[in-house]
Amino acid sequence: VYGSYGLAVLIAHAPRPEAGPVAAGVLALGIVATADRPALPPDDDGYVARLEAEVTSFRGLRQLARCLGTDVRVMHSEIGVPGMVLRDGHVTDLGGLMSPALLGRGEASAGDAVEAACLAERPDAVFLPHRNYAALNRALREGDCLKGYERVVAKGSSPLYVRRDRLAAYRCAP
Repeated sequence: VYGSYGLAVLIAHAPRPEAGPVAAGVLALGIVATADRPALPPDDDGYVARLEAEVTSFRGLRQLARCLGTDVRVMHSEIGVPGMVLRDGHVTDLGGLMSPALLGRGEASAGDAVEAACLAERPDAVFLPHRNYAALNRALREGDCLKGYERVVAKGSSPLYVRRDRLAAYRCAP
């Protein structure tokens, strides 16, 4: 890249009148020849694999799908990857964008709504929201819903809790 820029500058400063257009052509060719080609977007499975490798909020998700099936009910603050992995399941969006009943007027009422939904739905698994959702995390940790669950994934930005009556199934052989 820098070589073509340098060559274009040298040509542009040449004493000949046709040097300007030649320099512009050399510069354009250098840019085109060295430009990064946009990568094709990955297919759905490639996208999910890339996010699972880079983001820790999905730890335990494949285990859920493999051991409990893809028709499970989960609560998660992300819906894209869980929805792709658990294609036959139901993902309640803790952030409320895709589950409007969980949206509150303030953090406290949102936490109350999530706690109530968790108790009503009794999902197979709950991924605590990212730490930025402080009130939601507090509501879930201090509420009654998670009392029937066990934490199975400790490390990650969304710790995974599985309902106790589903633990044996969740711990199927890898």
